[in-house]
Amino acid sequence: MDALTKVLVNLYEEPEKPANALDFMKDHLHGGPPETADIEALKNEVSDLRQKVEQLTMENNDLKQRLQSYEPQAEDNNPGE
Repeated sequence: MDALTKVLVNLYEEPEKPANALDFMKDHLHGGPPETADIEALKNEVSDLRQKVEQLTMENNDLKQRLQSYEPQAEDNNPGE
């Protein structure tokens, strides 16, 4: 409630009222719009993490295939059937 009150006071004291009060409140409640550098850094991090996921997925598939070559087939485990 305190943060909302401060934003409303700032809006009231603003000499030039914004065209959209909701946008003003959104920008001032969380400290303003995100910085371009922050957005770029997050985009780079997402890209790097996607590449990492793809690499780990490929590695996981490779390891599964290698493991299957060492495990006996399911048919060999049930000789009575």
